[in-house]
Amino acid sequence: MQVQELFKDKKNLGQSLIHLADVLELADPRRKLAQASRTKIKRAGLHLPTRQTVKEWRASCRDVVNQLEVLRSTVQSAQALAQLDAAIDRIRLMIE
Repeated sequence: MQVQELFKDKKNLGQSLIHLADVLELADPRRKLAQASRTKIKRAGLHLPTRQTVKEWRASCRDVVNQLEVLRSTVQSAQALAQLDAAIDRIRLMIE
């Protein structure tokens, strides 16, 4: 999943980050309805592997966190930085 696209719309960055964390949470293979969620997410235009183990899902989440951390330097406002940090923290908590 490429997260650079989220940073193109700076006005809605906070909502995009919340949505990203929601999508990752819905795709958690430990959820009973994870496969149904992945199918809906795919129809919405986001790519997630259709079948994932918990280990693969965690690796995907770590990759997203790494991408977000790399993009921290492009954030200019304190509010956007706080939203970015909150999204990173939320994703990290999901994979612990």
